[in-house]
Amino acid sequence: MNTEVISSRYAKALLSYVTEAGTGEKVYSQVCDIVQKMHQVPQLREYVLKLDEISLEKKSDLLSAALEEPLAEELRNFMKLVHAHRRMELFQSMLWSFIRRYRQEAGLKVGSLVMAASDDGLCGRLEEILGRRTSSKVDFSCKVDPELIGGFVLELDGYRLDASARSALDRIRRRLVDEGNRIV
Repeated sequence: MNTEVISSRYAKALLSYVTEAGTGEKVYSQVCDIVQKMHQVPQLREYVLKLDEISLEKKSDLLSAALEEPLAEELRNFMKLVHAHRRMELFQSMLWSFIRRYRQEAGLKVGSLVMAASDDGLCGRLEEILGRRTSSKVDFSCKVDPELIGGFVLELDGYRLDASARSALDRIRRRLVDEGNRIV
């Protein structure tokens, strides 16, 4: 059984379904949250994917509780379809495939910005600038990490820009160690 092919086909079907229903953004948001919760809480993942003795209704209720909001009707229907075809063990893979397809279809680029100090407007300004440059919608998750000492680390679509003082100091330290180890 080719897991990726099966997951991709179900994800394609879910994307068509939510696009037709006009609820793509809501379902995408919930799917991202579900994937994150399933990663953070292995028991949730186990209950949803593996335990056959738990009913589909309880699994839906469990996901709703994890989201702290009712599960979208489209997701409930999708779970029914997946469960009816006995593919629940692939559910998480289907959700990941849906996320990739949705981002591609919506022209959405997702990245992260880690800053040494909090700057309220920086995240929004970078989203706007990079959105214009890439002709797509850019969405950042922003975090503060004082260990960077100064500067920031930006990741977007597999690219990484490390403009932190921490990495500059590490490069200097490595160079000094390398030069100190040379035989003269």
